[in-house]
Amino acid sequence: MTESLKELFEECGYEVNLTPTTGDYGADLVLKNGDSKIVVQAKGGESPIGIRAIQEIYTAKDLYEAQEAWVITNSYFTKSAEEAARKLNVKLFNKLHLMRIINQVSGYNAILKIKKELYLVEETLEKLRTREQELLKEKKALEERLSEIEKKIKN
Repeated sequence: MTESLKELFEECGYEVNLTPTTGDYGADLVLKNGDSKIVVQAKGGESPIGIRAIQEIYTAKDLYEAQEAWVITNSYFTKSAEEAARKLNVKLFNKLHLMRIINQVSGYNAILKIKKELYLVEETLEKLRTREQELLKEKKALEERLSEIEKKIKN
């Protein structure tokens, strides 16, 4: 899950660093965006995530000198975890939030891809228009030359 989140947040424009697998103080990712630093704990699985994850990331926030702390899961959170997160100002992203972010990023990437393709088509059209003008000039010059030759033959 950590690698997938790394890719997702990189697509969102964050500089993303993975923490070591041991001794990470509860943070799995460190996100940077300008001067802002966010520590993220990624929790996979089917069981609801409890208060321990909130305590760990809250501690990691200070240890990594981050401005925000997030816990992201492909599951849900217990009520006690939600209450602790609210009191400690830890942002929680459950399965539904995660799916929404993925859909938004996918949509954004699709828009960027289409805009890039449109730009390339417009660029190609401009080159074709320029080439068309060149060919029309060449055609006109050839027609004039043909006309001159035909006049010489008639005389």
